[in-house]
Amino acid sequence: MKREGIGILLLLAHISLARAVTNLCINDTSDHTIGTVPAKIVLSCDIASVGNSLVCEIFVDMNGNQLIDLSDERIRYLNFVDGLGWIHDGELAENGIPGDETARDGHIRSTLQFSEHLRPYSPQTWIVRMTDQDHSSACALLRWDLALSPARVTGTVRDAEANESLPHVLVHFRDARYPEIERLAITDGEGNFVIQLTSGDWQVFTSHPEQKHYKRTAARIKVTDEKNAPLDLRVSRYDAYIDGCVRFENHSPAENITVALQNIATLEFYNIRTDQHGHFKVGVEPGCYVVTTSQYYSRYLGNSHWPDGFFAEPAVDTLIIQNDQVISEDITLIRYPAAIRGHCLLQGAPLGDVLVQGVAIDPRTKRQKLYQTFSKSDGSYELGIFPHEIKSVIAQKEGFIAAPAVFQKIEMNEKETVENYNFQFIKQTGLMKLSGFVYDPSEQPLEDVYVVAYNIWEDSPDGHLVTQTNENGYYCFDLKVDGDWQIGAYREGANIQPEIYYKFMSPGLQYDRLNFHVSEDKIAIGSGQLQLADFNFMPHFPNPFFKETVIDFVLPKSSHTQIKLLSIDGDELTTLLDHNLSSGYQKFSWNGADRAGNLFANGIYLCRIESHEHTSILPITLLR
Repeated sequence: MKREGIGILLLLAHISLARAVTNLCINDTSDHTIGTVPAKIVLSCDIASVGNSLVCEIFVDMNGNQLIDLSDERIRYLNFVDGLGWIHDGELAENGIPGDETARDGHIRSTLQFSEHLRPYSPQTWIVRMTDQDHSSACALLRWDLALSPARVTGTVRDAEANESLPHVLVHFRDARYPEIERLAITDGEGNFVIQLTSGDWQVFTSHPEQKHYKRTAARIKVTDEKNAPLDLRVSRYDAYIDGCVRFENHSPAENITVALQNIATLEFYNIRTDQHGHFKVGVEPGCYVVTTSQYYSRYLGNSHWPDGFFAEPAVDTLIIQNDQVISEDITLIRYPAAIRGHCLLQGAPLGDVLVQGVAIDPRTKRQKLYQTFSKSDGSYELGIFPHEIKSVIAQKEGFIAAPAVFQKIEMNEKETVENYNFQFIKQTGLMKLSGFVYDPSEQPLEDVYVVAYNIWEDSPDGHLVTQTNENGYYCFDLKVDGDWQIGAYREGANIQPEIYYKFMSPGLQYDRLNFHVSEDKIAIGSGQLQLADFNFMPHFPNPFFKETVIDFVLPKSSHTQIKLLSIDGDELTTLLDHNLSSGYQKFSWNGADRAGNLFANGIYLCRIESHEHTSILPITLLR
């Protein structure tokens, strides 16, 4: 659904005092239906503070309750700034970077256009949510009730045993020739669905965001032009279940805790969150499973909730499940007896969602023992530990570099909390960069001019970036997403040339001198200078990793390059790469083994990259 069935919205960024967002409307109503395409809608809302930024998110209402909850899928993330208007391309009237269309302070309005290729292919309800800087939000409903062509699939999803229709089941259709093309239907309250498809062979499978006791069902269907294809699906319940509770030491229930399961043979993941009673029950195929309950796995699976200073017991368990078997797995959350506290800061401002890791050596096994937590929105963290010598504490966040890189050898006693282990971060230069200047007619630099970089196909915050020029008229974007980008500058009432730059970006490339001129007349403007980025690397992803991780880096010139793995104390363990590499973007994968295939134990290691005149070190966390 990334490129199909998604409306193009937009909006972001200017730091200001925020109050609240109110009166969110779509075409002057909080519940709007689109019946034909192409269609225009006007999204509008009021905000109490002049100049603040808002976040706009669009969710598919998977369970039909008209509320944003864990079952719903976010398909778009966009940003608005009060007073940052549309940036139009005069030569291509339909193109442009959307923005605020009103000159009224404290009010935002933007017209969004939906074409044949920017809409869903089945009846759906989308929920639009605007969130202000004070975290207040307002929602509106956007319903889709389009007349579908005769080339369609209609059917019902039923329980295979009871023959009862099942509401809110997701029916996925994937083009057999082009697997990247996927469309989604959702069964209504009577278990029925309808979807418009192009002719050809389609792979079909079901998923059940709410009803975890049903298996995934797969099918295949051929669609012909001008013909309705019936497809009735029968889904079966699992024969085996894992049933349990997560509780604190005082026996009170632990709500919204993620329990993750992985089939050792197939590597298939299952996960579920506990209800208000701490209970969970998930259906699985027979087999051997590793059950994991930890803060890191919760974050990895999209759940940021975890009580500070607690660990799960057992944190990891192995279960063998047979057909027609229900296995009970009860888990206790226990408070660590000691803790390390501090803050993660970016130029004095709090930096949230930083992975903070503590490394100790188990005195019995002589292996690393790893503790992990994440910083909160205020930058604070509490790393729960057992009292012994902590060899090092490391903080990591993608796109940022911490100083100090490591705190070494912290002595801990029973029931002790040590404070003020603070990390100061700087923003790391990305592997792709766009930069330039904004000038007035006399070639003097202009300060505080908005510049926007927009990737129409990227539905995360990384796809719509906003900045302002500094006192030298300079702006810069570090990109995390490759593909087609539009870059434009905005100042109210001004004529800015060029109107929009169009650039295709890939790792290792950067454009500078993408300059804008504020002028009454159109003038000839260059297209910017393309060059390779300087030597740079990005932290490995995923982090931590359990199967394979990737390190991305750029070489400004061809050179002999070595990648070596070091212990946390800096002792060299093995050489992972020792080759002559060409200039440009490089991508190195590591599976957690040395060159002879011997697996390393879980823990934190240091990866050292040496090339030409450059040396860089980054931590790598292995968790199997």
